[in-house]
Amino acid sequence: MASYNNDKVNEFIKTLKMEHLDKETRDTIYTSMIYLALNDLRAMSNDVPDELLDRWVDEWQKDGEDIPAKCRAVSVFGRVFMFVQFARQYLDESYFDRTRDADPQAMLHAITLVQYIRLARETGRIMPDFDIFDVERYDEITAAIFAGRKRQS
Repeated sequence: MASYNNDKVNEFIKTLKMEHLDKETRDTIYTSMIYLALNDLRAMSNDVPDELLDRWVDEWQKDGEDIPAKCRAVSVFGRVFMFVQFARQYLDESYFDRTRDADPQAMLHAITLVQYIRLARETGRIMPDFDIFDVERYDEITAAIFAGRKRQS
């Protein structure tokens, strides 16, 4: 994946309108975006801070039962996921061509990976290192996780 210019990412962040969100939600989204901007739009499974994982999962689970799946895009994690995808496309026009045939349920796949990472950390399981937002590799990532689970059982 290409290396991204943080100035360009920060410019992109400024175009997002989130004034209508409550302060805690806004802060979580901005903290996530800043973390991602500082890490070339990557959230590596073994490096992403527990605090971000917790915020993404807790908010998703809190709202997940009460809102339809199509509305989850407005959740904190949904907004962060879309930010990464749009920012990658904004910064690298070929990204869309490479990912347009990706799993249409990629956001659900991503939050499932985040939930699994959090559970693995809580139970001391070893996780393969991967970018949570790498939709191009989700099949490969899932296979690696399950292969690792079989070895650890």
